Amino acid sequence: METETGESSGVISGQQVQTLLLNGRNFVGLALLVPGVNSTSGAQSQIGGGLTFSTNISINGGDPQLNNTTIDGTYNMNTGAFASLNVVTPLDSVSEFRVLKDNYSAKYGVNASAQIQVETKSGTQTFHGAAYDYLRNDALDANNFFAAGSKTPLKQNNFGFALGGPLYIPGKYNVDRKKTFFFVNEEWRRRRSGLTLRGAMIRRCATGTSPAVRLCVREG
Repeated sequence: METETGESSGVISGQQVQTLLLNGRNFVGLALLVPGVNSTSGAQSQIGGGLTFSTNISINGGDPQLNNTTIDGTYNMNTGAFASLNVVTPLDSVSEFRVLKDNYSAKYGVNASAQIQVETKSGTQTFHGAAYDYLRNDALDANNFFAAGSKTPLKQNNFGFALGGPLYIPGKYNVDRKKTFFFVNEEWRRRRSGLTLRGAMIRRCATGTSPAVRLCVREG
């Protein structure tokens, strides 16, 4: 609850980001945890999820192309279409995710709908690091109803590392480890997936001069 402003917003903390399970580890999916936010991807969403440049997020019924996304206060929208991101952010580098839905300060401006703000991590006085690999495999998935008993192939890996800590020179600079810090996060994605297509069959028939002659062709 905001006591200083009248803005309506939702915040996902860094600890929540680390523990929540997101399809494809797409950080934009964090917005769906905020009331009033819906995805417009529908049937066009990728199998296994995925980190894409497209936002496809409608907030309070607004046009997805009218949302504004920033990273550490820096504008992060493609200025050609205003519907995609310039920089996509791995989940392990997000310290806070905030969605300003309405009634926010005029200092944000730029776009007519909501503000999606991403704050990235910084290093601490001690060194911390992690290596990870998130696996999605068709052996772990249910069969697609429209696949006619043939499971759609999917082999997906999201893997990388994160490392942060103080930047110092022993006996020379930042000896107490309170001034300068660093944090780096690299992530790679490998996906091999199939596709289930659905279509309708149309039967067209033509009757010849004789009632006994009838030609039917299936199109689809």
